[in-house]
Amino acid sequence: MGSKLKALFLGLSWIIAQSALAVTQFPLLSKSTRSKSTEVHTEHEQDQEADEFNFEDDELENDDDFNYEKERSRTKWSVMANVAILSGTKINGLTVAKYLDKNRLLEGSAVTGHQKSFWGLIQSANQAITMLEGRLRQFYGNTFNGSIGLGWKSHKITSNPNLKTDIDYVPIEGISASASAIVGGLSIGNQVQDGRLILGCDWIGVYKVIKLLGHRETADFSYDPLAEDNDKLVEEKLNYLSGFRRTLQRESWLFFRLYVGMAF
Repeated sequence: MGSKLKALFLGLSWIIAQSALAVTQFPLLSKSTRSKSTEVHTEHEQDQEADEFNFEDDELENDDDFNYEKERSRTKWSVMANVAILSGTKINGLTVAKYLDKNRLLEGSAVTGHQKSFWGLIQSANQAITMLEGRLRQFYGNTFNGSIGLGWKSHKITSNPNLKTDIDYVPIEGISASASAIVGGLSIGNQVQDGRLILGCDWIGVYKVIKLLGHRETADFSYDPLAEDNDKLVEEKLNYLSGFRRTLQRESWLFFRLYVGMAF
């Protein structure tokens, strides 16, 4: 019986010793576990920061896709075809540009147009416009720009049977006015560039006569023996001729000068 108690006592002593050993090792185990958890968390944060950094890089790369200043900085010359509305008449032309830097261009332009006017006193009158111009285009940012120019303009207005008087709708015929002048111009617009392709529009502009170089008017004031009121007919013709003259001497408004071309 004494040997059994002794064996039981030794067994309990061994269990208590093992339990105490486990208790003393538990904080170390917990500390090691926390350390590993902290390392995993730190690695996760680093991965998140790397992803955010890569996302910002992607944004910068996407921004470069729309960095038209960078495209212009690589361009030396460009050639563009353009179409616009000037003084109520559609004009077409060609422009050659020399890039001084990414924000400044020197342009030389030649345009011509010959058709009926769209509006105003000279509505339905035939117009013929030819203009040679040199321009300095300045960019203020990525696409917005303004231009200032100096040029020579030839402008002729001719009556046609669509112009009627109040005298039984008698047509106004045989009237024309023409002038050539030195003009100064201003315009504002936007331009984008993708590699060699250039696309732009001058939304609005104006040309002012600086010096009138020449002026000519012709009118047929012959009397019609069958007309009831020849004096009234002459007065109507003079009114139209005066309108033609004012149109040639005042400013000319430009709208929607669209252009497309290639960069070199």
